[in-house]
Amino acid sequence: MSRLISAAKTGGEHVLDDPFLQWDGTEEFVDPRNCRRAMIAALIAVLELTWDRVDFDRRQIDLRTGDGQRKGRAIVPINDTLLDALSTARDAALSDYVVEWAGRPVRSIKKGFRAAVDMAELKDVSPHVLRHSAAVHMAEAGVSMDEISQYLGHSNTAITASVYARYSPGHLRKAASALEFGGRQNG
Repeated sequence: MSRLISAAKTGGEHVLDDPFLQWDGTEEFVDPRNCRRAMIAALIAVLELTWDRVDFDRRQIDLRTGDGQRKGRAIVPINDTLLDALSTARDAALSDYVVEWAGRPVRSIKKGFRAAVDMAELKDVSPHVLRHSAAVHMAEAGVSMDEISQYLGHSNTAITASVYARYSPGHLRKAASALEFGGRQNG
């Protein structure tokens, strides 16, 4: 992951030609059960993010837009790593958009993302893989399925649990303990 971030920081072309990753301003947020469309919607949320919705004092980002509440758009916390990156980006900002290139909002990330993946010498990495990896890391750290679900913008915790519960340290521990017939009992 750090190789990908380092590679992305070196710059390069950021305006892309993939119709699935471009936004024409009319796209509505889609059903999060459809992963491809949900990822596109998440990318759109980030690409249209403006600095006035980044609250450095409260350490949160408001992904909702002023045109009403969109399903799946949330207020998300800023961790220390992101705070450092956003502070640096804000100091260098040439526009109101958080994601910009030469003072203009970026409309797509496909080529820039692909270039970062190539420079980091990674294979088969997509934005969806990064999202999945983040959820796995949260589950492995013992974050509740409810919190992971909210963080990912899932409308139903069952969706999150069906995919990520197996990565939780305590997953199936009670079931395994029930089969303990000798030695120590872990109820």
